[in-house]
Amino acid sequence: MKMRMVWFGLLLIGMVSCKSGKTSATGGGNVEMPEEKPDPRFRKMKVIDSRDLDGCGFLLMQDDSTLFDPGVLDEKFRKDQLEVWVHFQKVKDRMSICMRGIPVTIIEIKGLDK
Repeated sequence: MKMRMVWFGLLLIGMVSCKSGKTSATGGGNVEMPEEKPDPRFRKMKVIDSRDLDGCGFLLMQDDSTLFDPGVLDEKFRKDQLEVWVHFQKVKDRMSICMRGIPVTIIEIKGLDK
């Protein structure tokens, strides 16, 4: 009976000491971090306002500085430096006046939760 109590106590301590969710690297306790990549098809990108260039609008930039031209971007995502998750497909048969990005069609776009 005493052995069962010891095992139960160890199990209880193990369960109580576990924390769910991700914590910050700064040691700020159990602080929820932004959601990771929502789906493997999505890429993290930054919206770039390129309206000052002839024929360009809003472009999408990957971390490696590769630029993509989505053509028309939904108005709620037209904010310079906005970080987003984007699921897209490259387009080979679309011409663009903007000469700065690879033409893409956005399949789905989501704002980054911060």
